[in-house]
Amino acid sequence: MLNEGKGISDVIKEEIDNIWNLFLQNSYSKHKLLIGYDKIGYKNYELQFVERNNYYSNLKVDKFRNCVITIGVPPNGNF
Repeated sequence: MLNEGKGISDVIKEEIDNIWNLFLQNSYSKHKLLIGYDKIGYKNYELQFVERNNYYSNLKVDKFRNCVITIGVPPNGNF
């Protein structure tokens, strides 16, 4: 059973913290990311932080089910 608080899974909170720390440590960059947990399994993602004038982000999945997450962050913005 998952521990949850106010409707947001602790697993999701952990993954968001991991992503935030990647950005803090590496700024605009590309990463390989393994997301999931034992009960449901894990999936490999490519994570890209790109400099944009807005926070536009997207998820692309190709025909081989490869996933790329692009997160836009303004140069002087808060993530």
